[in-house]
Amino acid sequence: GGFNSKDQINQAKQQLSKRVATLVGDFSSLTDYQKIEKANKILIDNVTYSFCNEQENLNKEPFIRTAYGSLVNGFAVCEGYARGLKVVLDYMGVENQLVNGYLLSNEGAYESHMWNYVQIDGVWYGVDLTWDDPIVIGGLKKNTISHDYFLKGSLTFNRTHNISNTISENGMKFTY
Repeated sequence: GGFNSKDQINQAKQQLSKRVATLVGDFSSLTDYQKIEKANKILIDNVTYSFCNEQENLNKEPFIRTAYGSLVNGFAVCEGYARGLKVVLDYMGVENQLVNGYLLSNEGAYESHMWNYVQIDGVWYGVDLTWDDPIVIGGLKKNTISHDYFLKGSLTFNRTHNISNTISENGMKFTY
């Protein structure tokens, strides 16, 4: 999977831009809080979490770690959710960052994870769409979006989310 030419890449960029504009619609009268709330709902309503193992995912949906995968194709893992949210918030002019790190799972192990930080009135808050999505687990789907990890501070996030400042294979560092 993937793109094989510059034309395919340019076409995908146009698809993504058009999709974001369609999903977002008019946001001119919204506060930053309302924009973030709308972006959160857009992603959760339009993305299905991909539960397959890594190789099955890449064969079935090679873009699950991208904004294109989440917003155009509708399938993602945490990285795709976070990148999709970043694209939507950038489009609406909300200051935000991707956050790379580790998540303490229900089994007590740390797993690689990605989420977002957003800024409202000069204060940064965490948003973890993956954990707030009423995704299907064991055939059951929660009826409502959780807000357990929506605009929360460090007291909530530091219990389960550990930031890694290494953001690439070559060891590039980023300070949050």
